[in-house]
Amino acid sequence: MNKSAYIKNLQTYLSGLTKDEQNDVIDFYSEYIEDANLQSDNEIIAKLGTAKQLARKVLADYSIKKNEGLEEVKTSSSKSNIKLIWVILLGILSTPLTIPVAVLIFIGIVLVFGLLLTFIFAAILFFLFGIIFGAISIYSGIIFLFTNFTSGLFYLGTGLACVGLVLIICPLSISIIRFLLQITVQIFRQVFQKLSQRDPSLKGDH
Repeated sequence: MNKSAYIKNLQTYLSGLTKDEQNDVIDFYSEYIEDANLQSDNEIIAKLGTAKQLARKVLADYSIKKNEGLEEVKTSSSKSNIKLIWVILLGILSTPLTIPVAVLIFIGIVLVFGLLLTFIFAAILFFLFGIIFGAISIYSGIIFLFTNFTSGLFYLGTGLACVGLVLIICPLSISIIRFLLQITVQIFRQVFQKLSQRDPSLKGDH
């Protein structure tokens, strides 16, 4: 694989970018390889990583810049944040890491995702339990109204209160999940940017 083959492979992994952005990246790294006088496969990969690794870092870099623009106009969505987290994570994993740094990043990723998934799982369980318990209580209350009016009112009130609580908590839970996603994006973004400062393959404005 020579320079042309490397650049061609790189472009195949840049499908997430616009055509103009792809051209900018290709022009930048074509010139980079030329200026650094990288001739062999080993020289190119040693300097830039494989085409796939480099593409992941470039995609993460572009995604971060786009997300910063979205944050300025408050249009960043949960879906875009999840996608951004994944892209940045791939970019981080494609960056050369020392063992201590890799261990710290791994622990951090586990903690962040553990917290996020735990909260999401708890929110889903609460929602299901609340709806099921509320529905059963309302049904029981309606039945008891015809046999024991006081008990019927109690169960009916309990069921309605439970459903109402779920309807109140759900939007709050969604807001918290969005907040946690945003915090996760911020953490991953800072980690990637710190690593990028020491990665010569990402220096310069693409």
